[in-house]
Amino acid sequence: MFFECPWTAQVWARLIHYGFPYRLAHTIPLDSQALDFIVHAPVGLRFALWFMWVERNNRVFGKPSKSPYAVVRDILSFLQWWRETRRRANMLMDGASQDSFSKTVTWNPYFCKGLILHTDGSSMGNPGPSGFEAVLRNHEGEWIEGISGNIGIADNSLAEAVAILEGLNLAVARRCTTLTCYSDSQEALRLIQRASVANHVMRGLLMNIRDKMISLIGNVRFFHIWREGNSVADILARRGAKEEAFFTTWAFPPDDVLTLLAKDAAWLPYMRL
Repeated sequence: MFFECPWTAQVWARLIHYGFPYRLAHTIPLDSQALDFIVHAPVGLRFALWFMWVERNNRVFGKPSKSPYAVVRDILSFLQWWRETRRRANMLMDGASQDSFSKTVTWNPYFCKGLILHTDGSSMGNPGPSGFEAVLRNHEGEWIEGISGNIGIADNSLAEAVAILEGLNLAVARRCTTLTCYSDSQEALRLIQRASVANHVMRGLLMNIRDKMISLIGNVRFFHIWREGNSVADILARRGAKEEAFFTTWAFPPDDVLTLLAKDAAWLPYMRL
């Protein structure tokens, strides 16, 4: 049942890509760099069977169901939690303190639904040649559209604000009514949420962001994300700072972020540096 069913076959096909055994009789070697949190293949197999059994029952009894893509994400996310919990328990038994624990972050740490926007600005010199980038994905990590560009000589604050504005414009063009926006710039997020920006040098830009946020989209939530979880946007923002074009639209993701997109979609964690 768990190996021949067309729906579960799609789940297995995705799990095999991340090093899972397809049948109990043989085990595919794990890629320790891509999935270092899967310590034992049998444990991963048990989790996979459990999640697939639950989801298959939902389908049989007409309950809300998930796509194979979403089930794989749930399996990998749970495995990451299990690995981290196990590691911390072992460290505590060895006398380690809470401060010695490594911190991890994912691309969507608040597990928000709907459309997800990641923005980033980059300034080579602060001030210096600067670029921006915004990536729009669904909550399963699938690419919808991206933009990047060069804004000339600017500082980080301006580059980050332009990235947020252009990202909101991208969401408006998609007729988005509910949006989660992640930025690794705490300063930019504070400026957007300030009671008054009348005397700020970027007041025109900030007011434009507020207009887009309130009137055209309606429901927008802003969250700070650590740089490691914003890696796709970070790479393209640096690209924007180096290129001559003011504005580039990415209907499909460029090759240099494909690996990161796959990692995000699989809900694999990034270690904070």
